[in-house]
Amino acid sequence: MQGIRKGESRAKESKPREPGRRRCAKCGRLDFILMKKMGFKSGFTFWNLVFLLMVSCVKGFIYTCGGTLKGLNGTIESPGFPYGYPNGANCTWVIIAEERNRIQIVFQSFALEEEYDYLSLYDGHPHPTNFRTRLTGFHLPPPVTSTKSVFSLRLTSDFAVSAHGFKVYYEGK
Repeated sequence: MQGIRKGESRAKESKPREPGRRRCAKCGRLDFILMKKMGFKSGFTFWNLVFLLMVSCVKGFIYTCGGTLKGLNGTIESPGFPYGYPNGANCTWVIIAEERNRIQIVFQSFALEEEYDYLSLYDGHPHPTNFRTRLTGFHLPPPVTSTKSVFSLRLTSDFAVSAHGFKVYYEGK
């Protein structure tokens, strides 16, 4: 088996390296030829690593959105509403009212892929100790009122099917 190295017209046949012997980490065509000789287990590990790098390096693979909202009232819509939210969405909205005020949210529209995409509600900042409920499906949830002056919503969607999304009206009371 022969390959061509940069700056040479022909390369010598590659020989397997001795275990424990270190070599430069640069990859070339001959390294891929060696990979074939190393067998299924090493190739399987190699392709898992390639997939992991692709997932972590692709820009926009996870769609982030949201923000901090202050004021007496307002509206929150999932990105793309009513035409559908993006796959891989991870959006967090934090509503902050004046001190000693509570926040009421009223759903005007709600459609999330059941069991796979969901809207988590937090009574305070988005932290496991403040978790209140998780909403999914196509039924309009009832109004929800916070016990604090901070209320958070977190949209999480998988990487496949999406639905229309949601629209929420919030008001400080």
